[in-house]
Amino acid sequence: MGTLSFDVIANGDYKDEVKSVVLAGASSVALSEVSFEAQDEDVKVKELVLTLSGTTDYSSTIKNVKLVNAATKATIVDGAVVTFSGSTVITFKNDFVVADASNEVKALLVVDLEKYTDKGGSVSAVTGDVVVKYSTVEATWVASNEDITASNTSAAGETVAIVPALVTVSIVDEIGANDKDAVIRFAVDKGTNDFTDDSVYFTGVLLETAVASGVTIRNDDDAALTLVGANTTSITTTSALVDTEIVNNDEFTFKVEVDGDEVRVLARGIKYTIGAGSTVYSVVNDKVINLGEYDAN
Repeated sequence: MGTLSFDVIANGDYKDEVKSVVLAGASSVALSEVSFEAQDEDVKVKELVLTLSGTTDYSSTIKNVKLVNAATKATIVDGAVVTFSGSTVITFKNDFVVADASNEVKALLVVDLEKYTDKGGSVSAVTGDVVVKYSTVEATWVASNEDITASNTSAAGETVAIVPALVTVSIVDEIGANDKDAVIRFAVDKGTNDFTDDSVYFTGVLLETAVASGVTIRNDDDAALTLVGANTTSITTTSALVDTEIVNNDEFTFKVEVDGDEVRVLARGIKYTIGAGSTVYSVVNDKVINLGEYDAN
């Protein structure tokens, strides 16, 4: 008898295709990497069940769910049914064959996301963090039609945040020799999402290490924001919304004062809200944003 393994993988070979932040309304979004392998015999998978962690109902948020070969993007199986029963359940009932091979098959779970709206009267995506998890596989040997139990060693993928507006940060200028200022630029993408108020507001930033002398942040109009915890790793602002609003291509300035001061923003460490909502979202950037170190000499 052969064997069948099926895993949902975090930080796998195709991790760059699974983005940590994705935009509601987007198509062909990879939510997780999966892998499976049959040894010694071909296996027919008759039913594959995956779930999304937590108790939030995403059954109207994800649609057109399929598994595609991660390398070739060829569809392996599609037509998944998405339901909710305490958690969101993704069920593939279309048969597919896992051929006996020397290498495991790396695949991506790909979905289309419903667009977001807060206006009522139509279906809206639910935003939040999702993690794809392995549940069950029903499979048989192709030759004998006997049932097989799949092994599983990795049961959960990476956390993916579904957001109504994507905000990405790029570095325009860094702190450095005789230069106290770093400048970042915001790119804002709202896609096809439909808001009563689509204003985006900066709420704060998380730093890798606190700047003991404090950080000053100025908005695109060169107005200094009122900050709480400017000398800590968790800086927030109490400025009026008119001063914290971010529009596409806005530039904010981070300023330090003391020789050796260094500003390193944590991955996804810049925070924002949308409209009158209280939900705090994170920028797309999934690596530390190094804004430089001040050298006064």
